[in-house]
Amino acid sequence: MPLKKISMNRWIACLLAVLILLHGSALVAMADATTSYKADAPEKLTSADLTGEACLVMDRASGRVLFDKNANKRMYPASTTKIMTLLLALEYGHLNDIVTIPPEADKVPSDSSRTPVFGGEKMPFVDLLYGMMLRSGNDAANAVAVIVGGSLDNFSKMMTARAQELGCKDTNFVNAHGYHDDKHYSTAYDLALIAKQGMRHDTFRMISSAINYTMTITDPYPQYPEREKLRLESSNSMFVSSNAAYYKPMVGIKSGAHSKAGNCFVGAAKKNGINLISVTLKVPSGQRAKMWEDTKRLMEYGFSQYELYSFDQMYSKAPIYASIMGADLNDDSNGMLELTPVPGGTLSGYKIYRLPDEQQQTIEDFKASRLIEYSNDLKAPIRQGDIIGTLKMTSDDGEVLTTTLVASRDVAAAPEVMPLEEMYPFLALINYDPVKVALALLALILLLIIFLRVRVVSRRNRRRKEMYNRRMQARDRYRDYKG
Repeated sequence: MPLKKISMNRWIACLLAVLILLHGSALVAMADATTSYKADAPEKLTSADLTGEACLVMDRASGRVLFDKNANKRMYPASTTKIMTLLLALEYGHLNDIVTIPPEADKVPSDSSRTPVFGGEKMPFVDLLYGMMLRSGNDAANAVAVIVGGSLDNFSKMMTARAQELGCKDTNFVNAHGYHDDKHYSTAYDLALIAKQGMRHDTFRMISSAINYTMTITDPYPQYPEREKLRLESSNSMFVSSNAAYYKPMVGIKSGAHSKAGNCFVGAAKKNGINLISVTLKVPSGQRAKMWEDTKRLMEYGFSQYELYSFDQMYSKAPIYASIMGADLNDDSNGMLELTPVPGGTLSGYKIYRLPDEQQQTIEDFKASRLIEYSNDLKAPIRQGDIIGTLKMTSDDGEVLTTTLVASRDVAAAPEVMPLEEMYPFLALINYDPVKVALALLALILLLIIFLRVRVVSRRNRRRKEMYNRRMQARDRYRDYKG
């Protein structure tokens, strides 16, 4: 009897297990059915299409948020904290200095991610930064904190203060690495602001985009004398071309994870000259692949928001004009000549992407970035098709692009005016030296005559004044006598 009961119980247990599995599959199917996301329509992204509890994508240049989900909700940032640690380290400088790892590097929780580095080792400061970012070493982060800030506590205060300077309103750091603490928090928006500032530094971009790096330890830890070199590999799956999460536009930055923060990632991507920053926070543990998926969806949404502006489109809205000297007074445009770019120049393929409401600024930037070298003296007459000059612009990649500018129409010259010599032939005699000498003598004689005439008139006026004064004096004496 007991054997039968056990057997029956087993059957019941198996049946329940099957029902549970079927129920779970149904829930997954229902969840998939509610997800409207389609890879070929990234612009239709909704919050329901993202697994992370807080997400956003930001235009790196302007700081504009293009899409967000709970972007200002306080969250635990985990090791994405290290982007602020890296930023302060780079602002501190001294990257090539040989530093001694402080003992605080060993004072991290036992379950921390480690580079590893040990107190007393010596290495270039920049190597420590690679260890902190690629291996997410909490030990390296502590070492950076003490080297830069003097102490762990002071460095945490520096982190929070710097975040506030960048406009972060909901961020408080209590350590340099992001290991869980209830008082250690940030938001998707604040982390994007920190990443935006960091990506302005060449070295920040270089370190945060590194796929691998070899640290050189100049004074090894005594217990590990073989540690002369330490090979580091990035844990960013979006960098690895063989990985399912690979995303070609990705250029950084930092992931993080712990039980209360879930999976977190602050990313940067570039495509068609567009630079974006994304943040994904608290993707449930065990669903790390969803973090990469969220990041890709956010980035693709961001890229889909931009419009293409070709060179021809921009030039049609802001053509170049040249003022032609000596144009006919009857010219309809008063000598202003529109220049036409010749097809086929390297500038013909120039294009940029901008948000729809940035059209006017795009045109203004286009006008400001142009350089024109004139090869024509800009004097009438001008014939349609005449080469006027060369237009040059520099692309985002630093390449100088050019195209030839030609006249779009004829510009007639003003009618020639007959010289005075032709109208009055005797004036041509002035060019002869004897005539010039004679004219000079005549001019001197005239000046002398004028000078003498002035003297005569002056003397005459003086005598008249003296005679007048004498008469007045004689009249006064006569009056006195009669009186």
